Amino acid sequence: MKLIVEPHLIALGPSHVATAMNDRVWVYEIGSNGKLPINFTTKSLSYSCMLFDTTVGPMYEKSYLGTVSDMKLNLSFLAVLFDSKIHLHLV
Repeated sequence: MKLIVEPHLIALGPSHVATAMNDRVWVYEIGSNGKLPINFTTKSLSYSCMLFDTTVGPMYEKSYLGTVSDMKLNLSFLAVLFDSKIHLHLV
């Protein structure tokens, strides 16, 4: 995954990652389109995993009127806390 900046907050959900720096939030999709399948095989073990596609950029970004102090992310929503206010986004 290619990040725009080094974030001070990261929220991880089942199909998205949200990163925040100061008053800005970037949301990245990590579902099937954002992953690359990798298979490892050794003498005694066969292992499959999904790695992030490093060419995928943010799905969207948003600025807030204050510094983002916390984020929570689930399958459907992103909650962003800034200046004692919570903004809820559908992802």
